[in-house]
Amino acid sequence: MPKSGKDVNREKFLQLADLLAKDPVFCALVKCEDPEARIPRSELLGDFIVAAATKSGYKIRHAATAVQDFHSRLCATTPSELSPAAIQLVQLFKGMHNTNRRRFKARQHRANRIGFKHPTKLSERYVEKLEKPYPPPKHIILEQNYNPFPPPPPLIDSSCTYTSDYHNLDESCLQYTVEANESCIFYDKTTRRPVAIVVRDLAMDYFDIIQPWAAGLVKDSISRRVLSRRNNPQLAQVGISSGSRSAGLFGWVRNIKPRYKNAPDAEQHEHDISSLFGLFYALIRSRLPCFVKDTFENTVQKSGIPRLDQYGTEQFTLPFDNPKITFTRYPLSPPEGYIAHNFSMPIHQDPIWQNCPWGVYWNLLRRRDSGPIGKEAGASFFISSYGLRIVNASNTCVAWILDDFHGTGHYEKGLEHVGIAILLSKYSETSWKKYRAAAADGTLRDEARLDWFDYI
Repeated sequence: MPKSGKDVNREKFLQLADLLAKDPVFCALVKCEDPEARIPRSELLGDFIVAAATKSGYKIRHAATAVQDFHSRLCATTPSELSPAAIQLVQLFKGMHNTNRRRFKARQHRANRIGFKHPTKLSERYVEKLEKPYPPPKHIILEQNYNPFPPPPPLIDSSCTYTSDYHNLDESCLQYTVEANESCIFYDKTTRRPVAIVVRDLAMDYFDIIQPWAAGLVKDSISRRVLSRRNNPQLAQVGISSGSRSAGLFGWVRNIKPRYKNAPDAEQHEHDISSLFGLFYALIRSRLPCFVKDTFENTVQKSGIPRLDQYGTEQFTLPFDNPKITFTRYPLSPPEGYIAHNFSMPIHQDPIWQNCPWGVYWNLLRRRDSGPIGKEAGASFFISSYGLRIVNASNTCVAWILDDFHGTGHYEKGLEHVGIAILLSKYSETSWKKYRAAAADGTLRDEARLDWFDYI
């Protein structure tokens, strides 16, 4: 009597199970995950299962769920039907399942304590837009009174933004000063639109672990890169670049100094940067009002622009334990990021990506060897369109409207400041649209990165 299709399929599955159980590489991967692997273990196991299924003639319903389907059927098969090797494989899968559950609970615990599930309670304040911005545009703001003014900053490149004009701050002309322990949201009194958000203690219980890793990573990364502003050489772009304004060319930033391009840790370094911004964006999504992340998500999804994930890992890893904790269920950051060390800018405006006006920064470090680090140390953040001063502090996050007048005050002696920022600029929008148009009509220049075709 011929075998039914169900019996044939069962026999082929048992052959598949035996084939995989006798593969030492597959079994080793089930037993133990490589914490440094760039490709997730589930993806590697899926590739093994699909390849072995092809050999045995067993039909995989969906390649994306190959591991889950194989695991479920293997554990549901009675031991009497399995080979001794396949029975051992069942035990390996049970061990992997238990390990994954423990790691999932650990990730959930840490996510909760970092703040991924804790929206910030913000006091609300309403402010009027000033007819004349204060502090004044195109000036470096001095929060301590100087007479005479300090020497002008060095002029390194006359083609880049530069000012030598100083302004002694008159606090009576400000509408409000946000002190170093205050979290709040500001609304325009007339339009009722939000104009600024200040969140203290952005990363909650684990900041003492995050800070040395993140601040050290930023300073190391700045040392590896050609910097973005020659007259204030403490800012570097990460993620994507729109190229020079005279010859825009969309792609990953190409600002790594030649001696670091082939460094043994070059890929790991970029993954760490992506992870830092992935952490930052996860905190933005949870700790700031949802309209900020909605603005970024709508822009990324509608435009099709990639995220800050050069090697396509779709995950971020944090140095909490050995092995490190990896998060895979959080959207990664929008692709335009900036890292800064002691960076400041005079009062200015930035052009925005249409319908995406927000910039968000996170202070990772603010310290002085001696003396106070409050507003006496300078380097406050000003939103001049509304006469606001935000006193900076470590672990502070500020979101603001890019085309409002804004800037960072003068640093007083000995102050060190490390931070990162996320935004989407008008230059990136224009460059991305040109790139997509050139790819669509076949006129893309030869030097453009071919890996961007995945996003067209």
